[in-house]
Amino acid sequence: MGAGHVPEPLVDVLQDAVARVPVVAASRTGSGRLLAETYGFPGSERDLHRLGLLDAGDLAPLKARVLLALALWSAPDRPATESLVRERATPVAD
Repeated sequence: MGAGHVPEPLVDVLQDAVARVPVVAASRTGSGRLLAETYGFPGSERDLHRLGLLDAGDLAPLKARVLLALALWSAPDRPATESLVRERATPVAD
């Protein structure tokens, strides 16, 4: 969860959620990026990206939630919503 992992039983729940609405993943540590390409087990950050979760970048979870709410409210469709979130929560390059 801090690095972008969830328990394996949550993978199916997240997959169902992503099928219905955009979902943003943020670190529970308060800020900082999730891992991107480190681990590949079920529930790892690679798995979550494969499912279609949007990365909150350096945004704290509450800020990511506000960003998603504003994007859902202002964008005309799902692709536009996801684009708004990606543009404003782009992970900072090392």
